[in-house]
Amino acid sequence: MKKLHVFIMVICLLAITTSCHRGNVTSITSNADGYKTKIEYSGRIVFNEEKTAIADMSPNSYLKYDEDGKELTAESDSKSRIIYVIDGKVKNGKLDEADQEFLSHAIKIITKQQAKLKAGK
Repeated sequence: MKKLHVFIMVICLLAITTSCHRGNVTSITSNADGYKTKIEYSGRIVFNEEKTAIADMSPNSYLKYDEDGKELTAESDSKSRIIYVIDGKVKNGKLDEADQEFLSHAIKIITKQQAKLKAGK
């Protein structure tokens, strides 16, 4: 059930992403079997080739990811510099290993579902 829940959430995210215009806010919340996930974003967000980190964000964009109360926020300023906030703590510069793993985990869920969608076409 958890995999189905994540799959449905990612399909919704992909559908909204393809029709999203700059300045709009997209929010996806799901709660199934006690597993709660919320994704909210605005602007253009590009992942690195390895799909483990955020490579670029348009100016003044953001991504918020909450998985069972563990929160990650990535925001870009007017010069597209990315600032991370993990569970309320501002992370200037690079993320530590645990925070990077959490970011990578979120990105891998999304990209894995994208691959499944492409295979189904």
